[in-house]
Amino acid sequence: MKCLSCGYSKHVEICHIIGISEHDDNTSISEINDMKNLVTLCRNHHWELDHGLSSLFELLKFNI
Repeated sequence: MKCLSCGYSKHVEICHIIGISEHDDNTSISEINDMKNLVTLCRNHHWELDHGLSSLFELLKFNI
């Protein structure tokens, strides 16, 4: 596994494309954690995404 943004592979984190808090209260855990809603990012890119410094599109633009 590697960061889908930069390719770093020493430490990656699983990141929700649509954040847990953005889902309706009735959304099932299996839907929230569906593989279509997850990407691997390095710690830095995950932090940037979570704090609004980058969008997923910006992070993945070179890998689309």
